[in-house]
Amino acid sequence: ATLEKALADLQSEMAALREKNEALQREASDAVAARAGKELEAEKLQVEFEGNRVSMEKGLLEAARARDGDLEAERQQHREALEHLQQEVQSAGAQRDEALQTVRYEQRQSKE
Repeated sequence: ATLEKALADLQSEMAALREKNEALQREASDAVAARAGKELEAEKLQVEFEGNRVSMEKGLLEAARARDGDLEAERQQHREALEHLQQEVQSAGAQRDEALQTVRYEQRQSKE
């Protein structure tokens, strides 16, 4: 009877250990799943971060292109203004030369 009691106690202890083992396995499985979920979330955040970085760089590039376009338009306006001023200077020079010729002609006419 003592042997049967010891065997029953041992079987009871083994059943309790099995239950404890199963609970530990479930806990470990849950921990693995949680870690995998956190890793997945970290990967999602990394992808989102990279997407935001790319969007920001794209926006900066577009702004730089727009600024370059504005600068080119401004340069073109300056070129046109410079050409206009050069034409005015040439015209003023021609008028001056014409006026000098007229004055010289009139001076010669008055001397004669």
